[in-house]
Formats: sequence, structure tokens, C-alpha cells
Amino acid sequence: MKSFKIIIALTIIFSIFSCSITKKTTKNIIGKWQIIALKTDISDTTDNSVNNIINSMLKNSFIEFNQDKTFKILMLNKLTTGAWFISEDGKRILTSKKDVFFEIKNISDNTMSLKSVKKETSVLLELKR
Repeated sequence: MKSFKIIIALTIIFSIFSCSITKKTTKNIIGKWQIIALKTDISDTTDNSVNNIINSMLKNSFIEFNQDKTFKILMLNKLTTGAWFISEDGKRILTSKKDVFFEIKNISDNTMSLKSVKKETSVLLELKR
């Protein structure tokens, strides 16, 4: 009986803590983010001119996370929309699109780094407000 009470107490504490992480992360993410750089697994093996071309193509690209839990991604003149939410551990942004999710690598008031993984390829997005 005593161990059951401990388990219940720990569950409640964990739930409260994870909710506060999720709320704080959600608050930090909401807004429009300009995509300033894109780095792939092959970026290290390509020369700088290819990376410069890729990054110049991102000129008007952005990700917008709205308060109503919808998002817009404009990248290379292609618009993607859907719904988003934060994982329980606060480390990923999940979306209504099966193949679109991001690991949060770094986030501050004005910058964010997101890692998008598809099959064997990963892309690191550098963003700024």
C-alpha cells in the first residue's frame, strides 16, 4: 500500500512537471521564424559554394507556429500547412503530417535550431525571429 502511494505521488509530480515544460516550450515556439540556414548530413562533404546556393534559395523561407496550434512552412516556394503540438518531454515538435516532425536542438528568445529527420537523412534548420 505504501509503495502504491509513492507511485501515485511520483506520477502526479511528473505530470505537473512535464506540463510546465510543455507550456514553456510552446510559448517560446509560437511565432514566425525565418529560415536562415539549412545544413544536411552531406553538408560536411560538399564545398561551400553548394551550401551558399542552398542557403540563398532560402531567402524568403519561414516557419510559422500559430497559437491555435496550426503551422505554415514556406520553403523553396512550397507552402506546407497543418497542425502542431509539443511532445510530452518537450523535446520535439510533432505535426499532423506523418513525415514532418522536428527535434528541438536549441531555443532562445530570438533563435531556434530544429532537426528534421526523414529516413536516413537529417536536416538542421537554423531559425531566427
